[in-house]
Amino acid sequence: MKKASLKKINLLPVKYVWSILASSSSVDKQTNNVSLYNLLEELTLLKSEVAQKQKEAKGAFLPVVFPFQLVTLWERAETGVIDAQAKIQLVDPGGKTLTDALYNFKIEAQQERNRFIANFNAFPFTQEGVYEFKTLLKKGDEFVQVGSVGFKVKLADKVQ
Repeated sequence: MKKASLKKINLLPVKYVWSILASSSSVDKQTNNVSLYNLLEELTLLKSEVAQKQKEAKGAFLPVVFPFQLVTLWERAETGVIDAQAKIQLVDPGGKTLTDALYNFKIEAQQERNRFIANFNAFPFTQEGVYEFKTLLKKGDEFVQVGSVGFKVKLADKVQ
């Protein structure tokens, strides 16, 4: 009987806790608590408006203008000051990466957690379905996916 080999796993310096989409957020300066407003799970677009705007669009996607945020909570997994680099990827229902944004964050020695808030002014629509906001953390020379949040976009004849 063959003995299964165990692969050593190198732990990351921070732990991904969660990400959520919201129209806006507010961080209380005294308590450092965050309030999230109008959580976003789904967007319904009018078929007629999308068809008209797609005729006029010049790029690979249709920018649907509305402000929103991707809020991510990180937690320390090591002691001391942690400098980390992360990436947000937005992937459409067909698997095409639409955005690939890098960001750096720091967790000071006395902090337990770090919150990162990414602001967006528009959503790049390509097709109906579930879009995925992936969060990746840099480990060595590569990025490792540590979490994701889905966002469904539907087309309808009329918005209810």
